[in-house]
Amino acid sequence: MNREEIRSTLTKLLRLYSPSGREEKAVSFLHSILSSLNIKSQIDEVGNLIAYKDGLPKVMLAGHIDTVRGKLPIRVDDGIVWGRGAVDAKGPLISLLNAFQRYEGKLGLVFAALVDEEAESRGAKFLSMKKPLAKYAIFGEPTGLRAAAVAHRGSITFRLEIECGGGHSSTSWAYNNPILLLMKIVEDLSSSFPTYKDNFKNVTVTLTGIHAKRSQGVPKRCIGYINLRYPPQYSAKEISSTLENILSTLPRECKFSLFQLTSFQPYRSKIKGELISAFRLGFLKITGSRPLFIRKLGTGDMSVIAPSWNIEALTYGPGDPKLSHTTREHISIDDIITASDIILATLNELEKVIC
Repeated sequence: MNREEIRSTLTKLLRLYSPSGREEKAVSFLHSILSSLNIKSQIDEVGNLIAYKDGLPKVMLAGHIDTVRGKLPIRVDDGIVWGRGAVDAKGPLISLLNAFQRYEGKLGLVFAALVDEEAESRGAKFLSMKKPLAKYAIFGEPTGLRAAAVAHRGSITFRLEIECGGGHSSTSWAYNNPILLLMKIVEDLSSSFPTYKDNFKNVTVTLTGIHAKRSQGVPKRCIGYINLRYPPQYSAKEISSTLENILSTLPRECKFSLFQLTSFQPYRSKIKGELISAFRLGFLKITGSRPLFIRKLGTGDMSVIAPSWNIEALTYGPGDPKLSHTTREHISIDDIITASDIILATLNELEKVIC
């Protein structure tokens, strides 16, 4: 794709509003583009778009096509494209698609536009349970042109329901208030883990939602949603056990129910692996400088697929990650083109080593 085709394709894709669970029109649009180029592609059982170029070994270029909810005006100003998903992550996805289209070497390529990343990563989880499609993978997320992510923290989300007897607000001190108990649990959970200057090493505890039935007195029941982000030195089992130990100290007259809603493993790539080395060389060839390798405090589809397939992977893409999920999402077409050039150069360097 040339510059005008990239601008046109991205703006058309942005106009197809595709929050998690409503990706069908956007997926069909990319499917039609691939069909017009005579590239083999299919839409799988959960809605992922998968395309192939023959060759061995295979490299997957994967990005997500869903966005968070909330429509934004779409416009192009002096080479800058504005709109929901411009940064997270349709801009990076177009960079991957452009590199996929342009590559003509010996490697086999898989292009994947994944669904539901902003919710429960249903698309990535479906693929992770399949036989590995590739030996290496580049995931398209906004990292900025200079940086690539080689590690993610894990994430686990719980739904906690606490039920006590309730009581009259005039003597509230005489009753167990489930709202206050929930707040104390979050506080105790936060203080259960050591704190480091390096934020990647920290366990982050966030109360993401709370619901208590309206009442004239002390409520009987409270439901809270708790998310924990944790580094590779912890396991989901350790995180769960810590929370369960705290819950065991609740007053006997209070009952609780704990449900695990989502869980994503932490992931750390092989920093001296073949893919990282190829990326270094490809980045140097295009930019004349060395890339930065970062560790993301959040999660992504890389941390779902890469550990399950036991493959080398990194996350890279144009766009300022601080603009993700904001009302100011915008991305430079020049950055999309440069990122695509870097990804293509990486594939060419990887081919020299493994083919």
